[in-house]
This record gives sequence, C-alpha cells and structure tokens, in this order.
Amino acid sequence: MCSIIKNQISAEFLKELLYRHGIDAENEELKHSNTPTDKVPGIILQNGKLVLSYMNWGIQFSEDSPLIYNSRLETIKSKNFWWNLLYQNRAIIPMSGFYEWNKIGKRKNLYKVFLPDKEIFYAAAIYYVINRIKHSSLITTVPNKFIKRLHPRMLIIFDDFDEAKKYLTASAPNAAAMCLPYSDNKKMNLERVFF
Repeated sequence: MCSIIKNQISAEFLKELLYRHGIDAENEELKHSNTPTDKVPGIILQNGKLVLSYMNWGIQFSEDSPLIYNSRLETIKSKNFWWNLLYQNRAIIPMSGFYEWNKIGKRKNLYKVFLPDKEIFYAAAIYYVINRIKHSSLITTVPNKFIKRLHPRMLIIFDDFDEAKKYLTASAPNAAAMCLPYSDNKKMNLERVFF
C-alpha cells in the first residue's frame, strides 16, 4: 500500500490554504516526498480548532513491533483500540500524490498516483500520541476500479477541503461512513516512475 507521499505543494500555497481556512500551523519545513517515519503535515481538530501539526508517519508501539503506516478501515471498525483512535484522533494529510508499487511477474514497477484536476487532496488518517509525539497512520479501504489495477487497497481520499473537514468534525460512526473508495466517476491518473 501507499509507502511514499508526494507533496509538490509550495510553502506559499500551503500557508494561503491554512490562512483561508483559519488553521493554526506549527513552524516546520514541508518536504516534497515523505516515506514512513518521516514527519508529515496533518490537519487535526484540537480544542475545537483546526491545527496543522507535523507528525511521524507510522505508529510503532515498541522497537520490536511493526511500523503501522497504513491502517485497514475494517480493522479500525472491529478493534476497540483502533476505533478509539478514530473516535478521538483523526487527521487529514494534505498531498499532491502518492506512490504505489505494482508487481508483474518478478518485476515491481512504481507509479505516482494523482488527481489531475486537483493541486492538493487529503487522505484520511488516525494518530496516536507516544511520549508527546503524534504518530499517524493513513486509512485504507477496498480499491476503486482505477486503483484495483495496481493494488488491492487504496487510501481514503477527499478531494475537497470542506469534505475533509467534515471527516474531522463528524461523529466517529459518521466519519467511518465517509471512508469510502474514491468515486469511479472522478478522475485519477498515474505516471510510471523510472529509476
């Protein structure tokens, strides 16, 4: 599943977006590509106010436990610990694209996935606080027809800020109900990445 986030968002664009929506922001440099364990920008609801908070991508409970950078919606709904994170600790992660591996025979090909009509979109996430540091995990679900060609899972994508904001402010059951595959009626595109 998604293991690289692409951000071709300029710092100026992000600042303007945050200002337009009244979001407080921590001062931190925006990276153009993020992989698990990197800090990623996440928008959260804190004390009734939207805040941009940089968080580590991936939840790891101990050095011996696996790094959980993607969380299956089905697991979140069925396990109390993960449901409580959806209830209390939701985030949206702004991005301009993400990467998926596709295996054909013994060869693995990397593809950048993006929305051609959107400069930015938001992925649904949950986060967990360990030693006062936020650790996030992107939420995945069954794929739409477009992503199914590449991978059996896909991110929960909101292509509109107001829709993403509803995910943050809704009750947990309503937020979970919003976690659907990206509509087959909306445009997605991909580019093969060569090394």
